[in-house]
Amino acid sequence: EEYDTIDRQKEERKNTTRLTDRKRKEEYDAVNRQEKERKNTTRFTDRKKKGKIRLDSQTEKRKEKYDTIDRQKKERKNTTRLTDRKKKGRIRQNSQAEERKEEYDTIDRQKTERKNTT
Repeated sequence: EEYDTIDRQKEERKNTTRLTDRKRKEEYDAVNRQEKERKNTTRFTDRKKKGKIRLDSQTEKRKEKYDTIDRQKKERKNTTRLTDRKKKGRIRQNSQAEERKEEYDTIDRQKTERKNTT
């Protein structure tokens, strides 16, 4: 019986320490949470004061600005690509294309005439 009571007492002590540890941890977590919230709100107000937080209208304007910049970049890229291809001779002017077509037509006509004669 003595051993049973000693074991029981040990178990009770263990449970109470667990409980107190858990309570202490919850309190600590709560304090940390409050501290974090306070920090976030002060950061928010500081950023608002500095003008780093934008209103919706500001973000819309900014988005439009970036969209136009992106569009301009794309157009610039396309035009440079076009000019590069022109320089390399990959893009033919209409007159060149027509001349080339005429050459091929005459070659084809000559081939068909040769075939017909033989």
